[in-house]
Amino acid sequence: INVVIDSDTPTLIVHEDTHPQFLQERLRVGIADDFSAGGDSALQFASSLAASGAHCDFVQIHVQDGGELRTAMKEKPYGKEHDAAVFSARLGQLHDETAAKMAERNRSLKEVTLSTGGTVQTSLAFGNVGTEIDRSCNAFRSDFVIYGRHRMFHKENLVVGKVPFKAMLQQNRGIIITP
Repeated sequence: INVVIDSDTPTLIVHEDTHPQFLQERLRVGIADDFSAGGDSALQFASSLAASGAHCDFVQIHVQDGGELRTAMKEKPYGKEHDAAVFSARLGQLHDETAAKMAERNRSLKEVTLSTGGTVQTSLAFGNVGTEIDRSCNAFRSDFVIYGRHRMFHKENLVVGKVPFKAMLQQNRGIIITP
């Protein structure tokens, strides 16, 4: 863990039971993007990977924990008969705003990846960050996931931001943590 904390270069970590297929024709790569500097770093690394000639398909993953939605619902006291409709409308609006931000953030990655014959997809979810990243990676069948080194790296609890380090390694895929 100290290597990850102090490293100025991306660090690849694999669980002893992980067998990523790095030499296969096309890699499937998840990118955890929390819209922070860590997410920027993960997207930049993915762009560099694509620019190096690696044949990759990417999925940019963003998870909202719902806090913003809960706050919006508390700001206006709606009658119970309207709660479901208001909640649905606000959820749709939040989804659209976040999807637009994701598209803006991955624009340069798409340009590089498409020029090498790869693809970039997005996965937006609401819920527990670790669970939803894992769910998106399973659906995409990611070979590994890129995380930016989060400013909230807690060595004592082995947590990068809101994602437990143990959860990163529990699946049969490698992880790359970028500086």
